[in-house]
Amino acid sequence: MVQAHRYSRFRGNSVFAIYASMIMALLMLVLSACGSNVGGQGPTPTPTAPLQVQKCGTVHSLHSYIPPADQQLVKQAENCFWQAFQQCQPATLTYSQNELDTGTVHTFTLKSSAGKCAISDGVQHYIAPRPPGNTTTYACSDVKLHTDGLYVFSCGAVGTVIVPMPK
Repeated sequence: MVQAHRYSRFRGNSVFAIYASMIMALLMLVLSACGSNVGGQGPTPTPTAPLQVQKCGTVHSLHSYIPPADQQLVKQAENCFWQAFQQCQPATLTYSQNELDTGTVHTFTLKSSAGKCAISDGVQHYIAPRPPGNTTTYACSDVKLHTDGLYVFSCGAVGTVIVPMPK
């Protein structure tokens, strides 16, 4: 009689285990169906494309002189940044101003902020042979393209920066 009682208790546990696993499987099926979009119910979300930042290029100068080989690229870079500013599209322009053993790297950035075109200048200074130091960023007030260069006005402590335009 003891063996029969043990068998029925063992058999009861295995039936319970089968029922429990069936309930778990059913519960998982129901939960996975909750997140699906079966039958086309509801709109399919469309991903929004992040705004692409236009990299207009880099202008290098030595004592405000631009080598003849770079002159066409400089004009294209400055025109690119000017056009982006007029349309208030995200863009960057890097201007590396080199002297004999020192230099300054300006990274101008355009972005739309509260319906206005925000201009900033990330400035790094260096003394050769060391690499540029930490970046200090200034808000600028305006950008104008003139025949002698691209003017970026009122950039904090650095003031107005003129990126020379080759003639």
